[in-house]
This record gives sequence, C-alpha cells and structure tokens, in this order.
Amino acid sequence: MSSEVEEDPDDGVSVFLTMAREMLAKEEFLLPYIWAQRQYRDDLYQMGSAAQLEDLFFDALGAYTMQIAPGMQFSRRQGKEPWDYSFAGVQLSHKESQTPGFTAVWQPGEGQGNRTQVHATWDFEHPITFVYMPKSTVAKWTGPLELTNDGPMERVGEVRLLNHDSVSKASLASGTVLFGELHDTTLTVEQAWPLDDWKLLNVHEVRGIVGQARLLQTDFWLDKTTKTKGLAGIPLEKVVTPVELKLASVPLMPGIYVFPMEELQGISLESNNKAHYVSQPIVRDLMANAREAGRFIQLPMWPTQFADVTPPNLYAIQRAKYEALFAARAH
Repeated sequence: MSSEVEEDPDDGVSVFLTMAREMLAKEEFLLPYIWAQRQYRDDLYQMGSAAQLEDLFFDALGAYTMQIAPGMQFSRRQGKEPWDYSFAGVQLSHKESQTPGFTAVWQPGEGQGNRTQVHATWDFEHPITFVYMPKSTVAKWTGPLELTNDGPMERVGEVRLLNHDSVSKASLASGTVLFGELHDTTLTVEQAWPLDDWKLLNVHEVRGIVGQARLLQTDFWLDKTTKTKGLAGIPLEKVVTPVELKLASVPLMPGIYVFPMEELQGISLESNNKAHYVSQPIVRDLMANAREAGRFIQLPMWPTQFADVTPPNLYAIQRAKYEALFAARAH
C-alpha cells in the first residue's frame, strides 16, 4: 500500500480519495467499472442502473482494500441510514449521475406542478461521493495548427469525448479522433487518426496507445467539424504534434467528485413530483470546487467503446445456478 494511505478517521475523505484513485489507476478495476457505465445505463431503468453502479463501485473498492489494506474499516450501511458506506472512519453518501444534479430527499413538492418546496434548503449529514458520467462532453476550441512546410494555420472547431455513444452511430460517421490530455482549458493532442482508421483499432492497440502511467489523465476526443473548420481537410501527416487546442471553457469532465459536508449545508432545493433535488448550477459549483481542491478523480471514457452491450440473460444465469445445485455430482 502507498505510504500516503493510513487509516485516520479524521482524514477519511483523503484516505478514500487516495485509495479510489490508486484502485482506478489499475486497468483490472478501471475497465470493468467504465464498461458498466455504458452497459447498465443502456440496459436498465435509470434508478436501477445507478443502484447497480453503486454496488459495483462498493464491491470493487472492497476487493481492492482487501488486497492492499485488509485491516482498513470498510462497511455497507445496514438499514435506512442517510449514508451508503463507511470507509476509514468517514460515512459517505454515494451518487451516480449522468447530469450535474442529485436528489436531497425523496419527497415531492407541493402546489402546481409540485414546484413549491416543502424544504427550501437542506443540510446534508455526510460527505457525498458524486460519480458524474455524462452522455456527452463537448468543448469548442481555437488555436493555430503548426503544419510542416506551411507554418501555422488558424482554425476553430469542436471536440467531444468518445463516451457512451458508439463510433458506429450514424451521427459519428466522420471526423478526426484525437488522443491527448486536458490541462484546464488546453487540450494537448499527441496523436490523431481519421475516424475510419481509429475504428479499426482493437482494445489491445488502444491500451498500448494510452499506456499505464497516464490511464486516468488521457482520453480520446472526436473532432467532427467539417468544411474549413476544425481538422477537416487537413492531411494529418502535415500536423506537427503535440498540438495545443485552447478551449473556450473548462468542460465538466467525467469522474468522481467528493463534496465535503461543510459545503453541503443550507443548500437551496428545487422540487418535482418525486423529490427535492439540488439544481444543476449549484452542483456545477460544487464540482468546480472539488476539482480545484483536488477532490476529483478523472475517469477516461474510451473503454465504453469496447463494452459488450448485449443485455444479460438473467434467466440463464439463475438456471445455471439451478443446474449446479441439482447436478448429479452435487449430491
């Protein structure tokens, strides 16, 4: 175990972040978890998928903790406590979402459209682990492209992460795939491929491009601008890499954000016919604070392109258990 990780109840959030970051930096933990982000979302009702993703995260972190720190305290809630698991002395509420928003209490509002809040504000009792996995992450960019023999060329474009939507979809039929690392408002592009060429890469080849050292820092983006914008019409062999694309703003990146309890007091709520919830502008601010404070673990989305999205045959799984139980050799 890393020397930075010690079981300290007074610093449980830091211990949790260190352990989760170390776990997810290992592809045997990262890839199954990212695959599930697409598989479960495609196959299950929204609340059902969120619950299964939470269970998967708990099981994965539990397995990792048992490997490297078997004496560390890690347990699941037993009843209706307002937290989901306890880790290194801190109780955490876990939330999985594809949008920057989450529920405070499952109680509908009142009045027309249930828009009148029963609870105007809410004091959360525990820190929140917020796993944000958006369907789309898009950013506009500007910047000179340095071309061999031709010098710089000013261009503007738009990039989006390769995430839940497969590159086989018609809407993603063309463009340029970029591999690189995001630094605040700069995307440093290290390699580029025409989309049709990138589609020919298998998961082993992509793993080789990413490497192990920067598994959590790098990802693949699609520049799908056309005509005289973006990278359209430019022979990629002429583009001098690395290329630094200046983004108009810092995009909300997929990953794990941890909100400390002191930032979750007196939070204004909105309501609908199901619940009282924290609005997107407030959650965006919490996410920005978490990123600035280092309470953020960026997660790459490229593994979703290699996820098997065939729905599981639940009966077949249960039938296999039956066959094993009543097989002749079982008696």
